[in-house]
Amino acid sequence: MKLVLGWVEKRALRELRERAWDDVVDAAAAVELCKTPEGLAQHRARMVKLTVLLPRRFSVTYSLEHQPRCLCRHMTVSVFDQGRTVVPRQSHLDALAGEMGFRDLSTCRLWIEDLPCGGNAVAVLQPVQVIEQAAA
Repeated sequence: MKLVLGWVEKRALRELRERAWDDVVDAAAAVELCKTPEGLAQHRARMVKLTVLLPRRFSVTYSLEHQPRCLCRHMTVSVFDQGRTVVPRQSHLDALAGEMGFRDLSTCRLWIEDLPCGGNAVAVLQPVQVIEQAAA
């Protein structure tokens, strides 16, 4: 599966970053919200608004989250490939992370997420402060 990041895709990712700044997530409140079926549905609907679908069936969800100690960027990426949802290749993750403002993935927390529809995605979390220091 090949990831193509032309100007249309880059614009979609830039607009996604902007939407995230307009709807910063309180992580602790989101955890509480998801404890009920109605709250979970509400949270999922919010995340759908913070998701873009790129050509070749790449899905990118991006949010800014108030975590207990700092503001973090959170990106989740999956690829629908041959009838199943899978994690992207490292080169795809690196390219998308760069477009979303992440720097030095070795400073990030990465994990595999189970998706509600089945399949897996890779999640990346990095404090915004780390990003600002790396850019300076």
